[in-house]
Amino acid sequence: VFVYAHMENWSYLDSTYYVFTTMTTIGFGDFVPLHSDQWDLPPVKWYHFWHIVIMVIGLSLISMLINVMTRSVGKVSEHGDEG
Repeated sequence: VFVYAHMENWSYLDSTYYVFTTMTTIGFGDFVPLHSDQWDLPPVKWYHFWHIVIMVIGLSLISMLINVMTRSVGKVSEHGDEG
């Protein structure tokens, strides 16, 4: 959030919204990084790497969340059959 707020000159709320929609793979497209007029030269390469890392972390977290929810539902359904 802080990186996007600084690099893109977005507010912290806008940066949080962007990170949330990117990490949950919603991606509405209303905020696009590197879409600013402040970049006269080719963008910084570490910044592109940062985008990829954030997306991979987001997909990993969503995958873990789905896995935990699936296991929880399976345990609840197993205990429901007993009684």
